[in-house]
Amino acid sequence: MKTFTGILQADAYGGYNPLFKVDREPGQLTQALCWSHARRKFFVLADIATNAKRGSRAIAERCDKAARAVAALSPDL
Repeated sequence: MKTFTGILQADAYGGYNPLFKVDREPGQLTQALCWSHARRKFFVLADIATNAKRGSRAIAERCDKAARAVAALSPDL
C-alpha cells in the first residue's frame, strides 16, 4: 500500500486513516466509502421498537393502549 495511489474503498477501521492523509507520500488516496457500513446506521435509526424503549415511552404506552382497545373489540363490528 505504500506505493499505491488512486481510489481505495475502505470501512471505518482507524488503521486506514494514515492512507488518506494529505501529506502522504507518494500522494493522498481518494476514499470511496463503504455503503454497507453507512446503511447499518439507517437500520439502527429505523428500529422503531428500540427507539421507543430509549425515550419515547409515552408514545409506546399510547400505542399499546390503542392496540389493546382494538383487540378487545368484538369481531362482529
